[in-house]
Amino acid sequence: MGADFSAYTIIGISIDKERLFEPSKIVRAYDHNYFETDGEYCPRTGKKLWKIVQDSIPEWDGDEELGEYKVHRSTNGYDYIIGVVAADDTYSNGGNSVDFTRLPDNLAELKQDLKNYLEPLGMWDETNFGLYSILYCSH
Repeated sequence: MGADFSAYTIIGISIDKERLFEPSKIVRAYDHNYFETDGEYCPRTGKKLWKIVQDSIPEWDGDEELGEYKVHRSTNGYDYIIGVVAADDTYSNGGNSVDFTRLPDNLAELKQDLKNYLEPLGMWDETNFGLYSILYCSH
């Protein structure tokens, strides 16, 4: 068993992953007639009565796509980058091969399109736009 590595280079914007989710809410853990004020556990069964759920925003599919843009995540799950891949993950474990993707002719246009999409969602921050590299490692 070994480790596999792949790398991405993305032109886009780093966002706080919490912006991809609706505010969390407390819902019934199963079908019951108790109120939130009745406690945390069922007095008869000891089962937890409530759970916290957090749905993704409607524009995000909850996995990879935010509108027409891909959401790239680092292996550790902390870094979320939305944008266009500048170099894709064609590689060899020996590190001798990278397959470059042609960049758009007008990067200013790409940036403006991304801004036009993300700004109404409250996700645009000019200082977070740039070139990002993500290394994936599976082991």
